[in-house]
Amino acid sequence: MIRRAKTAFDEPLRSMVEVRNQARVHLWFEAKFGEQYPPLSCSAEALERFTSTTFAVGVRLDPDDRLHIEAPFGLADLFALRLRPNPRRKTVHFARTSADVRHRWPELVIDNELRDFSG
Repeated sequence: MIRRAKTAFDEPLRSMVEVRNQARVHLWFEAKFGEQYPPLSCSAEALERFTSTTFAVGVRLDPDDRLHIEAPFGLADLFALRLRPNPRRKTVHFARTSADVRHRWPELVIDNELRDFSG
């Protein structure tokens, strides 16, 4: 699926979009990043574990052709082009992630301040 999605995009979008199978992340995450990542029970749960609030947005096309948007931290950071760490999990490599994302999206504002998104 990752390979199929990659062929669906032309450059420059191909370099900016990353597709991952969230159901399998627990198999390789700890070895790569040194953090535990228990198996997920659903896609929405995966969004809550993403490195940044900006990344935590999922869109699904429902059978009635309506879009369902799942965004546990809201959409404000995405629309403001602001990259901020996920306040619900400690992200060891946020600086590295920020540098990589800034390389692809230079207009992004990096905000290391944590906000409370509970309630």
